[in-house]
Amino acid sequence: MPTEKWDEKLNKHNEYERGDVTYDISPERFGWIPTPPEHKEQLLRLYSLDNWGLSVPAAGAVENPLYYPTHADGQNIVDAYNQVGGTCVGASGAQATTARNSKPGADKLYDYLALYCQCRRIMGDSACNKNAGATMQSVGRALMDWGGVQIIGGKKQPASVAEGILSYSFGYDADSIRTALGNGIYIQIGIAVYQAMLSPKLIRNAVTGQNEYWIYWQTGSWGSMLGGHAMFSYWWSDQRNAFFLPNTWGFDWCEGKGAWLSRASFTRLLGAAQPAEILLCVDRDPGPPPAVGKMELVEPFTIAPWPPVAGDKVTAHLKVKNTGEGLLSGIGLAVEDMKDGVGGPGFGFTPDFDLAVGAVYDHNPTCDTPVTAGHWRWRGDYKQNGRYTVLGVVEADVTDEPPPPPPPPTDHLTVDIAIHTADADYKLDGVEIPKVV
Repeated sequence: MPTEKWDEKLNKHNEYERGDVTYDISPERFGWIPTPPEHKEQLLRLYSLDNWGLSVPAAGAVENPLYYPTHADGQNIVDAYNQVGGTCVGASGAQATTARNSKPGADKLYDYLALYCQCRRIMGDSACNKNAGATMQSVGRALMDWGGVQIIGGKKQPASVAEGILSYSFGYDADSIRTALGNGIYIQIGIAVYQAMLSPKLIRNAVTGQNEYWIYWQTGSWGSMLGGHAMFSYWWSDQRNAFFLPNTWGFDWCEGKGAWLSRASFTRLLGAAQPAEILLCVDRDPGPPPAVGKMELVEPFTIAPWPPVAGDKVTAHLKVKNTGEGLLSGIGLAVEDMKDGVGGPGFGFTPDFDLAVGAVYDHNPTCDTPVTAGHWRWRGDYKQNGRYTVLGVVEADVTDEPPPPPPPPTDHLTVDIAIHTADADYKLDGVEIPKVV
């Protein structure tokens, strides 16, 4: 699989930019309090990721996201964890708690304000000032010693240490994030926030063809530093050389979809005026992994007619099967087309549906728009939880040359003639005789 050097492309003006997006983010939404340098050195000695003895994943081996639900207890996760004031440490900690404790079909929701207030109590604030922020260490201690407050049917349950974590640790660079996520460990980071982070760029990923938001600096500057922020991640991508941040600012930041932050960008943040901090947590009892579904092609992804010519309305063939051990829920299929490397609107998007173990789905959409001359690329996609996976790609050079003319009419008629004589029979094949007019 080809690898795009996103950490290089996204830190300068580049052809993938799709314009700026401007948001009016209240200063109250910045809440992370960075650890003083001398205290941070102590944390890294006592609670280092190295103490866990985790294996470093092989190059290219970390690509798929860890599980993170889109809804829990009847609420959209983006709305549920849309923070109030500077409570980002509690909101991102609740996101991580939801991720660790949820399974497909059994998702859990947690009260992020309760977690934030427990962090503030650990820091000596019994009044829980919602605009004061909290440290990464306080949320680690709160999750380990106090647990979490689950919400069931819209009602808060008593705080339970069983909903928390067994232990926590601190990382020190981008590789710490990759190693943790590659070993199934969710992370939280505390970072300095600059103006560039308020308006991530919407770009088209040249590898997947999908539109994605990215945080990057341009012309060597992030803009002014605005404060600190805590965020959560469940996804590292070796292909992108970056990790994904869903954030806690609701739908007014990247449409609620989250954004990617490259290794180069994060490494730059590590040396910022307020150095980034990385908190990693271990689940109290992860238990056996849940049964999961697996999407595979039953037949090759194809386009007909093949090869297409200008004026054809092509029909795709995308036949898939769940070959895994669990239900594939809320999935969909899409066929997208690109001409000369420029993405089109695509066609063949299905409504979300469920696919049981062993079930097959046959999708054969036709594009209403005829193809034109040029180099075309069609891609069959499978999506789940808003994330797309490429199932198949076909390419063709479409021409608008007219079809060859029919052969000219002939003035002769070809027949078979049999001749009989007294001595022998003769048969002459393909003898041409003039037409009788």
